[in-house]
Amino acid sequence: MVKSKFLGVILLSVVFFMVFAINSNNSMATQNTPLSEGPSWSVGDWWILEQTKKDIAAPTPYWKEPLRWRCEVKKYSEDPNLFILEIRSMSGLKTGVDLVYRLNPWEVKKIRKMIGTADGVKTLEREINSSGPVMELDSPFSLVLPGFPLEDMTSSYAIRTNDRRLSNSGRVGPIRTQASGARGPIVGIRYNLNQEVSLPKADDPLTLRGEKAANEMKGDVSAAVSDISSKVSINMGRNKALQLWSRNAPWALVEETPHSKTTLIENHKGVTP
Repeated sequence: MVKSKFLGVILLSVVFFMVFAINSNNSMATQNTPLSEGPSWSVGDWWILEQTKKDIAAPTPYWKEPLRWRCEVKKYSEDPNLFILEIRSMSGLKTGVDLVYRLNPWEVKKIRKMIGTADGVKTLEREINSSGPVMELDSPFSLVLPGFPLEDMTSSYAIRTNDRRLSNSGRVGPIRTQASGARGPIVGIRYNLNQEVSLPKADDPLTLRGEKAANEMKGDVSAAVSDISSKVSINMGRNKALQLWSRNAPWALVEETPHSKTTLIENHKGVTP
């Protein structure tokens, strides 16, 4: 009889421990689940990014002084169902990027890049039409944006360039070749992009940098360290970007590529100065 009661107590203890463990794991999963929706952008939202680039053309490559870029969400005049994120230099440069996108479901429709030249501002427009990650590194502002929902995925989109060196990595296949005068042919390339999302590790240097950015962020919308939820890795051929996302932030808190480092330093919700 005593033995039966003793076994009963042990059995109840084991069941209690298992239930407690399952509930604890579910609680942790709920608190740390990566973002499952697109960015929570609204017309009037604006934020500031600080980006530094590595000068790889110098005899000894070095990191340049950081530049600041102002991002603002606006209505897209050409289509009432679309929005535009304008990214503009705050350093007097006549450069910037426009990201035209759709919500519900999330999709990047096009990217328009403005590059300052001796003859004025040159505008390059590229159709994207993708809900996957986007990586545009060949402009004064290096643009890297994950696909949404923020989860593991693979996607592709076309790039047209007159630099054949770009075709040796990440290419799926040429899509078009067109004469382009003295500068040579324009090669159409379709790149594969692979996105992996994981939970940040406390001792990861990227996490430590993200926590610092969250603590130092200015503006009327903070990004609490406790809201840091997702580490995103985006690969396109030889190019790789690492980002750290927070539930409260409109952009990655921090981002690193082999040739650039970006930090979200200011965030405002629906207020245009």
